[in-house]
Amino acid sequence: MTSGTRVAVALLAGAVGILVAVAGFQWLNRQAATELGAADVPGTVILIPGYGGGAGGLAGMAQYLTAQGRPVVIADIGDGRGDISDYGSQVARLAASLVAQGAPSVDLVGYSMGGLVARAAAAAAPDDVRRVATVSSPHEGTSVAALGAFIGNAASCPTACEQMAPGSAFLDALPVAADSSRWLSAWTSDDDVVRPADSGSLPGATSVEVTSACGTGRLDHGAVVRSAATWELVSTFLATGQVSSSCGG
Repeated sequence: MTSGTRVAVALLAGAVGILVAVAGFQWLNRQAATELGAADVPGTVILIPGYGGGAGGLAGMAQYLTAQGRPVVIADIGDGRGDISDYGSQVARLAASLVAQGAPSVDLVGYSMGGLVARAAAAAAPDDVRRVATVSSPHEGTSVAALGAFIGNAASCPTACEQMAPGSAFLDALPVAADSSRWLSAWTSDDDVVRPADSGSLPGATSVEVTSACGTGRLDHGAVVRSAATWELVSTFLATGQVSSSCGG
């Protein structure tokens, strides 16, 4: 081996070592971002709407949680069609603000796309977030968004739509759930928007298919977040880190 070849090999080895170190650092950061804050004292619950930003579907859950003695705030994400990462940063700032104002902790509940926002927010503000629950969220994407991205344009399939297509860079970069007592994914096999329906199950989280676990009968994408069974499931999990006996616990 000539001296020039040895130098080239040494440089290549050094470059590979740097890349491996960087990749390892990024992996550790990704894992660390899933560690949530102190879980002993419940505080304010932030409800996060889905695609389109409409909060009407969350009214019943807000009333139910309020009746359980939990302060509730519904996040305003505007039209809900922009960059989901930006919404995550927005909710993270809201969580930090609530803690700064005296809330002992913050729990996040995201419906549909809002569950992806919740995951991004928990990664951005892990010290302020206590538990996270998602309801009918496309954790592995949805073919509905993929179809929209394929046949649509920026108007018919804006940024959030593209990010929810299976295999998107956004979905691949989201942190995983590290502790099943801190993360809940509630989903329905009857989902007509999140397709396939089991995309609503978040790996690493306590995963509950609501219709079978709670004996509700058919619940589609819109009905599951309006179901009292879902409200009870989420409320119990946020309080205890477990699901109620009537919902698979």
